[in-house]
Amino acid sequence: TGNIFYHIDKLLESKNYNSLIRTLLQMLLKKLSFLALTVLLSIKPTFSQQDTLQVSDWLILGPVETQLPIYHDQENIKNKTFTFSDLLDFEPIDVTNWRPKVGSTVEWSQTKVLEWESHQTETPEFETSGENPQNFWSSFYLYTDRFAEATLILESHHPFKLFVNGIEKASKTTSETEDTAAGSHSEKLTLTQGKHQVLVRSLFDPENNSDFTLSASITTESELPITVSLTSEQPLDLEILSNRPSVSNLGISADGSLASIQIHKPAPPDGSGDTWLEILETETGDLFREFKGVENFGNLEWAPEGLKFTYTESEDGKTTLWLSDLENGSQQKLLTDTENFGDYEWAPDGTFIIYSISEEAESDDSGVELLGDVEARRPWFDTRNFLYKLNVPNGTTQRLTAGSLTTSLHDISPDGSKLLYSRAHIDYSQRPYNISEYKLLDLETLETDSLFSANFGGSGQFSPDGESILFTGGPSMFGDIGINVPEGTTPNDYDYQAFLYDINSADVTPITRDFAPSIDSAIWGGNSNTIYFLTTDRSFSTLYEYNVDESQFTKLSTKLDVVSDVDISSDGNVAVYSGTGISQPVQVYTHDLGEDESTLLRYPGEEHFANVEFGDHETWTFTNKRGTEIDGVIYYPPNFNPNQKYPVISYYYGGTVPVNRAFGGRYPKELYTALGYIVYVMQPSGAIGYGQEFSALHVNDWGKIVSGEIISGVDKFLDEHEFADRENVGAIGASYGGFMTMLLMTETDMFDAAVSHAGISNLASYWGVGYWGFQYNAVAAANSFPWSNNDLYVDQSPLYSADQVTTPLLFVTGAVDTNVPPGESYQMYTALKLLGKETALVEVEGQDHHILDYNKYKLWKSSIISWFDKYLKDQPAWWKSKYGE
Repeated sequence: TGNIFYHIDKLLESKNYNSLIRTLLQMLLKKLSFLALTVLLSIKPTFSQQDTLQVSDWLILGPVETQLPIYHDQENIKNKTFTFSDLLDFEPIDVTNWRPKVGSTVEWSQTKVLEWESHQTETPEFETSGENPQNFWSSFYLYTDRFAEATLILESHHPFKLFVNGIEKASKTTSETEDTAAGSHSEKLTLTQGKHQVLVRSLFDPENNSDFTLSASITTESELPITVSLTSEQPLDLEILSNRPSVSNLGISADGSLASIQIHKPAPPDGSGDTWLEILETETGDLFREFKGVENFGNLEWAPEGLKFTYTESEDGKTTLWLSDLENGSQQKLLTDTENFGDYEWAPDGTFIIYSISEEAESDDSGVELLGDVEARRPWFDTRNFLYKLNVPNGTTQRLTAGSLTTSLHDISPDGSKLLYSRAHIDYSQRPYNISEYKLLDLETLETDSLFSANFGGSGQFSPDGESILFTGGPSMFGDIGINVPEGTTPNDYDYQAFLYDINSADVTPITRDFAPSIDSAIWGGNSNTIYFLTTDRSFSTLYEYNVDESQFTKLSTKLDVVSDVDISSDGNVAVYSGTGISQPVQVYTHDLGEDESTLLRYPGEEHFANVEFGDHETWTFTNKRGTEIDGVIYYPPNFNPNQKYPVISYYYGGTVPVNRAFGGRYPKELYTALGYIVYVMQPSGAIGYGQEFSALHVNDWGKIVSGEIISGVDKFLDEHEFADRENVGAIGASYGGFMTMLLMTETDMFDAAVSHAGISNLASYWGVGYWGFQYNAVAAANSFPWSNNDLYVDQSPLYSADQVTTPLLFVTGAVDTNVPPGESYQMYTALKLLGKETALVEVEGQDHHILDYNKYKLWKSSIISWFDKYLKDQPAWWKSKYGE
């Protein structure tokens, strides 16, 4: 800018131009001067070592007058009077979720609206009126691009209370006169990367004649780029992610006019937050009815006629089933304090409900038990579920099933005369070591009619005309008829297919054999010619309409990348669905099935995410050595600059399902990008959703194909994207993906840090010890066993190549993981420690395969991020603050 000013001045000194050019040059000089001043003013001060930052930007709200309560001068039961400083103990408004910005308002009462105003001063002075105590709120934001520890110092002659990120931290209750120094409070701040709100409630003491001011400064012992801001816009952070709203009990009334949505909004300190049920008009989105205080609210099902629904309310192991009629406002108990209540389903004519009750075997307190079956290690193995009939509205009940095996309800026939159910029994002679028997039960005579048995069974439901049953299950459910893989190839029976079973002839039609997406769930439309399928469709979850007569699939124009739940009105005209997408938190839509048009019904997180900045994304694929295109997505940080170098996190699963585009999840890609990482997600061979031939590559592979694809794919990605820093590349995966992380570290040194959550280090021990190991391998390692296939169980087990690991490797495991036992992490961790490798192990107490506890989730997630920060950003401070050296 200085050079530009110099040359313009030289031009102005010369006379070799006309008056017009002179005028333009003078205007340019004026504009540049203003621009330079603007740029200088916009630069916030940063810390150098031992420096102090004086806050000079404030948001201020107020005043709000208050008063001492009557009888404040009388002693209470604790022999104390109510003093002025006691006013700080009572909060006149909930500030937990405040995210103030210039011009935003707070409705204090029906007649008083307060507005946040900006003040540029190091010592704001509050303008008071009247003689009573008054409240003011002052706020600013601290932003840091890395983990930082600092000290906040507040000074005032009047009392105040400090909040950081909505959480109360401290109070100063004293008042100092004008001839003495202002009182102060020092607060240690631990700032993770992102933006943090500082809020101070100042209380004016009318008996104190000193100036009513406030000042704030921040010090740190190290040189860190911390800035002060008045804007609430920020990248996604762990607090925002952890407290995002969720949706459940999505459903639609029989006539399609009303939809139900249960919303849970977590909040510190324990995540309990608020839960409520909304009944919305599907045509307008207007709120029809709202139910608060439904923490114990359970499974909601709309009745097949009228504006009625049932729901469960559970407490202390007992369940009450309620019937709510929205037309007349009545509530009726259908079942009261029922123990061990399970699922339930309405009959199509609305005259009865079928529900299940579980029964447990008598406990043995001897501490010694003979395990008769492999599955007996599972705590629920001796639990059996049985079916009951409940007449509506009479409330009378009838037990329908008993015996030694669980009876699982699939559906009720359209005329209400029969049940479709199954019973499964153990059979160690063939994969997957249990067989499901499918039967019909006549509700009048209680006579049964056997349909068929299946090894790789699934679920079934009657067609609206009652002539056929739609079954979904593995390709092998009906023998070879549903299999579509090359000869000599074993299909992946996790790649679910759909079949039509003719009840009279027992003929089976495999309607999805040539359809690439995998079937997640299915719903009949308003007639027997229309079926709606929710599918895993590459990395999307997509809704399809299937025309039975024409054998034709049509993808519906839904608005979300990943549809997670769907319900359809009885007439088949209207659907309601929920889901998420990349940088798209959970939303709910209605869908006109005739016009194939979606309309937003509810966005529960609209306010929660209003100030969050998300980055872009794009699809990126490569071709593997077999000539197959491997799908993938690149996630970019907010304000991405292609001329800058970014550390990279490679995320994969590698097992039987793709990493979909859902928002959040176990490993939230949007969170990593918000922290300054590029995230590359690929879908290696073997995943469902890409056709049976592709998914069959999962069988008996255990990383042989997948590890090579990950290595070559990441290498090609780094070659083709100059902004990706090849010197700082991380790898992360969970479960099968955790196994892949371990395996990859034995095969390549291209990664600079890695995380394995609930990974498998020894395929043989996982096969025999995990609750599901031998049954998962009934598909993933079909007909291969530790005694028959050393190439798989030994050569593909990372433990036997632990000495080849050169990458810092973090293990994370739930301490009571029943799927992949913690021992799988212990074994590899022990090996690396004995080999002198860089490694660490974080065990999460009381958690299973998924880390679900609210606070443990945040600690677990911060452990992973701080590990990557340490090795990929050369920022060890956060990890050190958590776990020391």
